Amino acid sequence: MKKLIVILFAVLDSNIWGSEQLVCWVDEVISKLERPKAWLADLSVSDSTDDSLEVVRETMRSYGVLLPENIGDLIIGFILIRLDKGEITEEIARTYIIDVVDAYGSDCVDVENAVILDLNDKIYLTNRRNAKLAIDYLTSEKLFEVERELLED
Repeated sequence: MKKLIVILFAVLDSNIWGSEQLVCWVDEVISKLERPKAWLADLSVSDSTDDSLEVVRETMRSYGVLLPENIGDLIIGFILIRLDKGEITEEIARTYIIDVVDAYGSDCVDVENAVILDLNDKIYLTNRRNAKLAIDYLTSEKLFEVERELLED
């Protein structure tokens, strides 16, 4: 149950999905449920990434979900995917990575290494792979099996 909400937090914090893409995902999820939870409806009508993030934070609080220690690594993975897509420059990616390491920590990199480490280093390849797996999870049918309690009344 925790996995979905943690991934959504990282998706929003990294800006890998804009509000429009998030709403499309939520609407697709809602369409597959008989009685979706209220937080999904709230997320569907949120006006901005900040509003969406607040819905996710409130949902985390109400379900007692804490961010895992490796949340920084997942967010870094999403930032690197944005870099790979050409959405951000290397300089901006490094700045975001340093901010993430400073805010959440990382099992893979510290602030000093974030400044100098090649963004194609194998450490970062692991972050990318894990972030891609997280996105795949959000779009998989397994989501509805594993996260039913969080999704539907």
